Amino acid sequence: MSKYLVLLLITIGAVTAQQKVSVKIYYESLCEDSMAFFTKSFVPAWRDEDVQRYINLSLIPYGKSIPKSSDPNNRWDCHHGREECVGNKFQSCIIDKSSGLTVKNQVDFIDCLMSKADKSSAYMTTADICASTVHTSTATLNNLKGCAEGQQGNSIYEMNQNKTNALQNPLQSVPTIVFNDRYNKADSDTAQKSFLTVLCKYIMDSPKPKACDSVSGAPSTTAGLMSLVTAGLIYRML
Repeated sequence: MSKYLVLLLITIGAVTAQQKVSVKIYYESLCEDSMAFFTKSFVPAWRDEDVQRYINLSLIPYGKSIPKSSDPNNRWDCHHGREECVGNKFQSCIIDKSSGLTVKNQVDFIDCLMSKADKSSAYMTTADICASTVHTSTATLNNLKGCAEGQQGNSIYEMNQNKTNALQNPLQSVPTIVFNDRYNKADSDTAQKSFLTVLCKYIMDSPKPKACDSVSGAPSTTAGLMSLVTAGLIYRML
C-alpha cells in the first residue's frame, strides 16, 4: 500500500470519527423545572439533526419519588402527587423499547406531554391529546396505557428507581442532567437553561455542529489540526 494512501486513510479516519456524548436526564413529568428544561432548553437543541446525531440519550422519569410497601397497587409517592406517578410511568413506557417507537418519536411525544400536562388535569387526558398531535396510532396508545397501568409499568419504574438511586439517593435536584456518565453540578445547572452550551463542550469532533457557534464562538479547529499533525508525523515515519 502506498504511503500516500496510508496518509489519506489516517487523515480521513481521524477527522471523520464521531464520538457521541452520553446524556442522561433524571426528571419528573409534572415538575415545572423539568417541563421548562424539555420545552425551552433540551428539545430546541435536539431538533437540530446535526446536534441530535451526537447525543446518546437516556431518559429516566422518577425524580424524588418515594417507594412504599403498604399498597401493592400504588407503590410510590411521587413528588407532585398521584397524577405525576401516572405521568412518570406513562413516559417510562414510551421510552421502553417495547413501545416500538423510535427515539425521535419518543422525544416528540414526551415534548408534547411536557408542554401540555398540568397538575390539575388527568394525565391520560393529556396523553390522548398528545397521541393525536404526534400521530401515534390508537393501538400504540392503548399499549402504552396498558403498560403504564399494569405490572409492566411498575417493573420499568422500579428500574428507573434503581438508576436514580445509583446516581443519588435521594436525587438532590430535578431535573438532573449527566454528561458522559459523570455528574457535574455546574454542568447540570447550566444545561437546565442552555443544554446546547454544555453539550458542545463535550463534543470533541472538529468542526462541531454549526449550532455550537452560537454558544461557544467560532468552531473549534483544535481536534482537526491535531489529526493532521498526527497524520503528518506518521507519514514521516513511513
